[in-house]
Order: sequence, then structure tokens, then C-alpha cells
Amino acid sequence: MSNLLVEENSYPLHEIYSFDVERYYELLNLLVEINCIGGRQYRGRLYTVDPVTQCLVLFEIDDNNNSAHVHIIMHPDIIELIIIDDTPISSAIYDLYLKSKKTNAITDQVTSLNTINADAISERLNKVRTYLTSKRIPFQEKTENQLISLVIHNVVNILPPYTSESVIGTNEIVLSRIKNIIKQIV
Repeated sequence: MSNLLVEENSYPLHEIYSFDVERYYELLNLLVEINCIGGRQYRGRLYTVDPVTQCLVLFEIDDNNNSAHVHIIMHPDIIELIIIDDTPISSAIYDLYLKSKKTNAITDQVTSLNTINADAISERLNKVRTYLTSKRIPFQEKTENQLISLVIHNVVNILPPYTSESVIGTNEIVLSRIKNIIKQIV
């Protein structure tokens, strides 16, 4: 950890201010291999870099299984970063894998709903609607595959049967808060 001095006789800056975000920005969407302490190796597309923690997020696409894995690599663990392919891909490829995961979750919900009474689901939907409205949490209703889902800020979806286990989303903080809210509904 080297400190960068602004000028002579000044205090050293914290490492966060010497982190070269521009350098990592140029590496986004490139295929890289990262060698870490302990002999661990990761290979994938550099999805993003957290400028505060300096963690790297790799998106590894497995063409054989048509699946993707996300690796979060802590900055202190990194020994070497090697560019394997300097041809960037469109960031839309990530959305394909993320949306397919959402679609799979919806399909799983449809399968589980076959065993639950439709009246009970409708009653639960009304309770969730009323509760969210009373707490002034804005939501939209979206119908997909003949199922009504409640969408909050295009980040979190509440799927039938409208329990905390049927809440999915991309933002972990918002997701956990909405799950906690849904658990409060009796």
C-alpha cells in the first residue's frame, strides 16, 4: 500500500485517493485472468470495479452449461491481472444471463403455485398491495405468464404467492428491506 503525496510537507493521501479508476475503466468488459494469493485463479469478463473497496467483479460465462458465475475479488488478494482478450463485449450480454435467471425464478414460482389455492393467493396479493400503499412504497403491477407481480422501482419484483421467499431483485440492500417488509404482513 503506497501513499501518494500531493506536495512536499503535506499529509499522505489515503489509498482510496490514489486508486486509478481510469485504468480499470479501460479494462471493463475485457476477458481477464486474475491470479490471487493462495494460488487461486479467476478468469472472466471484468464487469465492474468498486472504487471504494477496489474489489473487482468478474462475470464468468460458461458456454457449456449456458450459465454464468459472478466472482468478487478483493483488492488485497490480487497478485496479477492478465488481459486474455482485449476485445470488449457489449454489456448487454450480462443482461441476457441476469434476465434468464429472473425468468427461471418466475417459472419456478408458476410450478409452486399449482399447489396453492388461487383464492389464498389473491387474498395475499390484496394484503401486500394494501400494506405497501399504507407505507407509501410505490409499486407497479406487471402481468407476465398470467401472474401478477408487484415491481418496486424496477429493482425488486414480488412474485406469487407474495411471501418473502418470492421476492427477487438485483439490488441486495433494497431486496433485503422489501423482504423484511413482506415478512411483517400477516
